[in-house]
Amino acid sequence: MFTGKQYIALKIAAFCAFSLASCGAIAASGSMTFDLPATGIPSLHPVYPDVATLTFADIAGGVQFVLTPNSSSSGVKNDPAKSFVQELQFVYSGSLSGSLVFTDVYGAAVQSVKIGKTAKMDSGYTSKSDYIDVNFFNNAPAKKESKDSRFNFTQTSTWDISGITVSQLGNTYATAKNKPSPIDGIISVAPYALKGCLTPTTSNWVSAVPEPDTSSLIITGLGLLGFMVLRKNNS
Repeated sequence: MFTGKQYIALKIAAFCAFSLASCGAIAASGSMTFDLPATGIPSLHPVYPDVATLTFADIAGGVQFVLTPNSSSSGVKNDPAKSFVQELQFVYSGSLSGSLVFTDVYGAAVQSVKIGKTAKMDSGYTSKSDYIDVNFFNNAPAKKESKDSRFNFTQTSTWDISGITVSQLGNTYATAKNKPSPIDGIISVAPYALKGCLTPTTSNWVSAVPEPDTSSLIITGLGLLGFMVLRKNNS
């Protein structure tokens, strides 16, 4: 039989184990918010509106991505149908090389997905590992049907990439001299121009690496506390 203190300690440990397991499930998904211009730090005047948000989650055999531009941002000049997503790059710590197997799922079509062969990303950023380069149909083509396939700010784009996991997206980063760093990724959009004191404006926007999740740190601490109490009572 357990004493009252041992029972409480076991309850705490069980709760924290469950919470940590739940966090592990949540850790199988994530997001990147592109809200900092890829320009020199002295020229920055945040806070900026979100340009776009990338969410991702583990699925069977790979990861599913959803890219959502911010159609309400003043940077699209009140006409989100005339601003386009051109390219998306984000770091990952995988070991694949060359082209990736991807599948369009819904929304604006992806033109190509590949592994960056060098560490050099857009706007002078250097990846500490490889990076994934996602290109959309964004050039101004002669054919109307091709022009219609461009990814404008009224749309979203969902696609799958096989052979990778979400855990490979959060274990590395990219940096650039005198620019917002470290970052998870960078997106290219055009045209995009903010007004007033929110300059400079640029076609390239980055997603900064987030701070550690406070709730995860608290849960981990509680788990250690419960373990220590149980160990003390048992001894």
